[in-house]
Amino acid sequence: MSTVALRPDGSSLPRRVTWTIGALIVAASFVSSVVAPLLTYTTTLAAFGLAHVLSELRFVRQRFGPRIARSISRSFAILLGGVVLCRLLALGGVASKSTLGSIELGLVIALTLSILPALWQHSSARIAGLLLPALLVIGAIFSPVHTLLLLAVLHNLTPAGFIAEVTAGRERRAWMVGMGMIFVVAPALIAVGLPWQLTHAVGLDLPNATLLPVGALSEHLGAYLPRSIQHRPWAQHAFSAIVFTQCMHYLMVIHVLPRLLGESERDGIDERAWRGGLVALSAMLLVFFWFDFKTARSVYGIAAAVHAWIELPLLMLALLPWVGSRNEP
Repeated sequence: MSTVALRPDGSSLPRRVTWTIGALIVAASFVSSVVAPLLTYTTTLAAFGLAHVLSELRFVRQRFGPRIARSISRSFAILLGGVVLCRLLALGGVASKSTLGSIELGLVIALTLSILPALWQHSSARIAGLLLPALLVIGAIFSPVHTLLLLAVLHNLTPAGFIAEVTAGRERRAWMVGMGMIFVVAPALIAVGLPWQLTHAVGLDLPNATLLPVGALSEHLGAYLPRSIQHRPWAQHAFSAIVFTQCMHYLMVIHVLPRLLGESERDGIDERAWRGGLVALSAMLLVFFWFDFKTARSVYGIAAAVHAWIELPLLMLALLPWVGSRNEP
């Protein structure tokens, strides 16, 4: 096993240093999500939201682009264009959000169906490939709003699926144990409220603390929680748990996934220039968030929807082991 972890620019850090830094980020995210959920949610969204969207779109293009037929790619483009249109209409107040949300969910279902031709040649994949579209149809029938909220929460877990696809053997098993701790055990611990009880007991409880002018925590619970449960005593703990998974999603997408690609999969873009561009764009969006968080979040949501929804059909391809396997460099 190598003793160093390569940076995208080709330099290296000792593996021990890399893992130590990663562990500190995870620990800091855990504590801040419990102590100051609003501060953590709004600041990380404004600072890292766009960077993670662009990083993930680049990753899926590098990893999955060669596997997708042009006809399927065109279907993706058309359907995602419809999603963008729905978001723009919602931003302009042209139609009700509930109506546009139902239309968007229909487009998402169509996206999951559009990947079936890539799976259909494998007889054992046909039924599995229909499972997600069927579940989404059921959700659309009973409650499109709750289905979209659930997808927004589960979206934070998608790096685990991509890591499972791009790794193999002992490496995959080690990563999956780590992903289970980060995306299941830690959020569950936060959700039951035990960490909050400990921090609250020592006076560390700042639910409404924020750096950006965004109002109170209660105004943001709806980003992940349905209105019917926002008044429950455990709503803050549930929100904090989801905020932690959001932070971990950003960490995995921006810093981990790109490092798992083989050399043959890289697109040749200079990594220093790429990172510099991400920093510059994120800084501009951060200013936008500072002056008008609500509008900035809606505008950012257009790009976020594109990257979130394209993940679904690609994860269907990635998580069927008889279809996707690691491409060695």
